[in-house]
Amino acid sequence: MSRRMGAVVACLMGIALLTIPLIGESRIADSDARDAVSARSAEWVRAVHRRDPMLGDLVSPDGRALYGELRGLALSADPAQLETLHPKEQLQVLFLRHLAGGDRLQGMSESEILHFAVSEGLLGMDLRSSDVLRDVVVEGDRAHGTLFKFGLSERPDRGRQTFVRIDGVWRVDLTGEHERQRSDFEHFVKRSGLPTNEATFFVLEMRLGRKITPPDLVGPLSPARLIPNRPSLRPSRAARDVLRLVAIRHALDGSDPRAVTIEDRVESLRSVLATGEAVPGHENVYVERIDTNAVYLSTPAGRLELRLEPKGPRLGHPHGRSRTTTAVLESTLLEIAKLGEKRSGLMAQWRNVGLRDRALLLQQGSLTPILPDAAEASSRLLGLRVDRRADASFWHQIGLEPQDVLMAVNGQPLDSLGAWQRLLTVAEEEQSITIALRRDGRSIQYQTRTIPPR
Repeated sequence: MSRRMGAVVACLMGIALLTIPLIGESRIADSDARDAVSARSAEWVRAVHRRDPMLGDLVSPDGRALYGELRGLALSADPAQLETLHPKEQLQVLFLRHLAGGDRLQGMSESEILHFAVSEGLLGMDLRSSDVLRDVVVEGDRAHGTLFKFGLSERPDRGRQTFVRIDGVWRVDLTGEHERQRSDFEHFVKRSGLPTNEATFFVLEMRLGRKITPPDLVGPLSPARLIPNRPSLRPSRAARDVLRLVAIRHALDGSDPRAVTIEDRVESLRSVLATGEAVPGHENVYVERIDTNAVYLSTPAGRLELRLEPKGPRLGHPHGRSRTTTAVLESTLLEIAKLGEKRSGLMAQWRNVGLRDRALLLQQGSLTPILPDAAEASSRLLGLRVDRRADASFWHQIGLEPQDVLMAVNGQPLDSLGAWQRLLTVAEEEQSITIALRRDGRSIQYQTRTIPPR
């Protein structure tokens, strides 16, 4: 028995002695792989920082191929195809389409498109040349690690950087970069409180610095240049669930018809309407009659009364889609583009038209002081000329039209710069506003009553 035990022990010791070098070699190989991954990461970071035209050589074939797919979508995708993509991919496609242009895109290779994306800040814009990869984990032919910003141990980057080994050479996989982009977008949506498609639309217009219209959502090589229409979602939203009366205006001498300002609280849109006019965005909903304290709408479901609520929710108070009694799908990119097509400015501007913060009041109207002739001894202003005003803005709600001369507000003549400041205070705070103006040689007085402005 003792001889057998001795033989077993000797055998085990032999196996252990043979295994020790193998373990050592494995650890050395892992260490070498981690060093190679870290070196590749440093090359990638430097190449991105320098906008190196050859940076595509550091990327895996799948990573480059993705940009070939994005090019195809940028050239040919229509709004329906865009809706099937994650917002991050929607933005990449639309940025490529409008920053590079169709003719240029057609002649670019996958590596050139990747370089263009990096150069335009569509990929890797947060990388710094001093970033360092640490905590590298190698699992077969795949690896990942954490970038530390500026090489500082207390500044780990969000997400991971990923790599793949092909024919013995480590290449950047780009999966980590795209995961970070998705995560960043989702955080932006959460912080902004915007619906996802509106957040996408906002980022797109801000980056391009211009208004996006429906044709922008159709690729230059799309087989159908006609913009497809999804069945309207508006009838599914009962008007009583989302519309409210914001203001009622009437001429004190009864010479002009009454007008109302109606707010779509879901779309955050305000419209100034007279009797007989349709409510934008709501099929077959019309202003039937305007009374002293209410407006009556003709709707497919019957007559709807909206009353002015002087102590109701403030102007612009959010009304989430989930709170409506009828389920409402989120607006698509195309529907948002159509909503803003005939409205001034970018979505960030036309969504806020009619709100009464001072910065918005100054953006949505231009009123110029009229100075007396030099020969006159008086230094008093002769009123304020309306050079421009946005449709549905506060200035439109109280009755001003371009070239009107505003003479007084709430009984106070606008004859000094101090009075101009008081006008802004009234515009920001008051719920009852009476103005006196001159238009085409005649004098008019309007009174407007509103819900709480702030």
